[in-house]
Amino acid sequence: MAVLIVMVTRGVVALALVAAVALAGCSGSSYHYVSSSATGTFFKVPSAWRVFGKTQVLADPGQLGPRGATSDRFLVEFDGSPSPNAGHDFITSGYPFGIARVRRLSLQEHDAYSLASLRNEVVPVDNLVNQDPNSVQVKSAPKLLTKGGLRGTKLEYSVHVNSVTFTVEQIGYVDTPTNTVWYLIVGCSVACYQRYSGDIHRVVDSWLVEGK
Repeated sequence: MAVLIVMVTRGVVALALVAAVALAGCSGSSYHYVSSSATGTFFKVPSAWRVFGKTQVLADPGQLGPRGATSDRFLVEFDGSPSPNAGHDFITSGYPFGIARVRRLSLQEHDAYSLASLRNEVVPVDNLVNQDPNSVQVKSAPKLLTKGGLRGTKLEYSVHVNSVTFTVEQIGYVDTPTNTVWYLIVGCSVACYQRYSGDIHRVVDSWLVEGK
């Protein structure tokens, strides 16, 4: 069986996330910088991509169902489509789509949460592999990550199940007390991912978690 390692406040934070921090106009940068100081989370997306805040994400779950919860400390989606919509997803989209989320673990999760749990936080990778070892193709070497009191994983992979095919890059962290999870996942259809892989890699590589 293949062994896979994956990797996804204050009241004013939500408003800050929806607005993000667009530095393109003043610095010549082609990116929007999105940050949550309350959770120690920072990343950037191309300036042409639309960023959706928590309220918009929860109001339009799309075909996959809820992708967050009201209790999340941080939740945004971003869409590279010319017609962006919070209901899009990386499984069917022809343009890059992603989710960034920070959530607290429940008491039940706290007792059993592991790096295996982290790699299955968004896509049930292990279950897919157990059902069909050929359903998941790892595109780059898995990486174990450590930073301060955080440990995490990073993986780029494609999923092929029945008529569903997509490619994603995912990075995630869990803190040492096993209280909080940070993750970011970006992807789209296989053809889309090949076309926009440079932008997707830059978004994931910009993901900075200080942890709070």
